[in-house]
Amino acid sequence: TFENPPCNQAATCSHLRVTPLQHVATQGIVLGVRAIADHRFDANANEWQLYVAWRGLEDAESSWDPFQAIYNDVPTLVTQYVESANSPELGALL
Repeated sequence: TFENPPCNQAATCSHLRVTPLQHVATQGIVLGVRAIADHRFDANANEWQLYVAWRGLEDAESSWDPFQAIYNDVPTLVTQYVESANSPELGALL
């Protein structure tokens, strides 16, 4: 028998007791934001996204990521980007 029942949504199961740091550790790398190069509104996801260049990775490995996720991680860098982009839509998200 299981001490705690298994579930299909492992990331949300409290009985797994995995901290975010432990989860990152299992992925093998922690990426830092090198630069924010662009922004867009993704209508399919209904969200603003930032085009992020990652430390330690090539420019070809840059990715579109949700604005809020990047803002939560590096608020100063995002604020600087928004101010330089002169985008009222992005400014409203700060």
